[in-house]
Amino acid sequence: LAAATTAVAGRSFLSVLAQREARNPAFDFLKHTHAWFGYFMSLVGCYTQVLRPSEEAIARLQEAAGGGGQAALLRRAVHRLEHNRKEAAKKKAEEDDDADRLAYQAIDWGDFVVVETIDFVDD
Repeated sequence: LAAATTAVAGRSFLSVLAQREARNPAFDFLKHTHAWFGYFMSLVGCYTQVLRPSEEAIARLQEAAGGGGQAALLRRAVHRLEHNRKEAAKKKAEEDDDADRLAYQAIDWGDFVVVETIDFVDD
């Protein structure tokens, strides 16, 4: 909650909060020397990116949301379908290979007995 509020209100809020809660051990992560301060600041950065996205991020989101019209949407859908089919085929091939490998390993090759020998005569 502190990270989200800091992202909205800015660094001045962080300074005021750190001064006000200086004696509260629950807010020790606001001190620059605390081990969790880096994590807290990365959360502030993430919240800031979500709340104030860059123009490039907005453009990518609009393109992903269908900014290219129906043709772009159809191209992405076909591409996704082809990718899913390839992944499914790859997974099936791996499963088949694993099944063959397990079947081969299940055979006790030392348990075989020679019953008879067949001699082939060349004419």
